[in-house]
Amino acid sequence: TLAEMSDVALPQKEFEARAGARIVHISTKHVLALMAKVSKRELAEFEKKLAKTFAFGRFVHREKEISLRAAVAIQTLVSEKRLDCAAFNSHGSQGLKSEKLGLMCALGLTLATSSGCPMAEVGDLCTALAMWIGRRLGGAAFYTELDSAYISRSDWLLLNSGEYDLEWRRPGFKARLLPNSNFTGVNGCGISLCAPLRTGPATLI
Repeated sequence: TLAEMSDVALPQKEFEARAGARIVHISTKHVLALMAKVSKRELAEFEKKLAKTFAFGRFVHREKEISLRAAVAIQTLVSEKRLDCAAFNSHGSQGLKSEKLGLMCALGLTLATSSGCPMAEVGDLCTALAMWIGRRLGGAAFYTELDSAYISRSDWLLLNSGEYDLEWRRPGFKARLLPNSNFTGVNGCGISLCAPLRTGPATLI
């Protein structure tokens, strides 16, 4: 969690006592260790699997490799720690500014969310919990923020940093994997998913 963003943290003892759930702290060091363990063969098989579902855009080799390694590592963490929801932080000295990571991990968060473990960015565990509730109630949860200060009163503009839930994908459209358009780190932007949302009712939590 970013030090200046105390509003995204949950009071651990009170939350665990009231909710009956447990908060698990996972270090960036552990994430990087899992990334390093991913073999070239695993990466190739993972990319081949993704290509069946998504259309790949153009990426610098290192940017693509790190994004794929991070996505595999996040999937491993979800299984290893038996996570129901989670919050990652691609920002700061251990994220975008780190030579070992240095990009947004939106692909990993998207795949985790789409597989049933909703994940938020910037260490925002409060929103991750809201996404878990939303997915349990409605079957899909889109990590987003409401920006409506400069548009008409009849419209809302929903933005995020490249994360997605495939359950929100509009039928008939093949999602594209493109460089993140919001943030750039020392190793590039990272892989993000781009696809139109399906229309219909939705609830903001």
